[in-house]
Amino acid sequence: NMFIAILLYLAVRYVQEVRVEFARLGALFIGLGLSNQHTLVLYAFPLVVWMLYLGRQQLLCFKEMSILVLLGLLGLSPYLYLFWAATHAPLGSWGDTSTLSGWPAVGFWTHFLRKEYGTFALYSGKESSSGINQLLLAL
Repeated sequence: NMFIAILLYLAVRYVQEVRVEFARLGALFIGLGLSNQHTLVLYAFPLVVWMLYLGRQQLLCFKEMSILVLLGLLGLSPYLYLFWAATHAPLGSWGDTSTLSGWPAVGFWTHFLRKEYGTFALYSGKESSSGINQLLLAL
């Protein structure tokens, strides 16, 4: 995934140069990546912990943590598009995301939490199988 490659690149650059700009870009790309694929959290969480440990003097202050959180939220901004797109009913829409929840509308939270597919499910198949079987099938 492109976002994983970008995050790894930014982590390496942060370790090399210890510049807060790389951590900030990382926060932004984590948000963008999560709006694309939720399983990115499995890669991002260890990187965030590692970078916060390495840069604890720089990053673990209120001002910098606030900036990192805001940039992460800014990265999630593609979800704001869903509200606009739902009001214009584009061809191929995946449901009415103009509401937060409810039936018959899919609702924003249903889409965000991937309830139709299962959050963190590797595929949307109807067969009941354990998580390890899904992982082995995906490999």
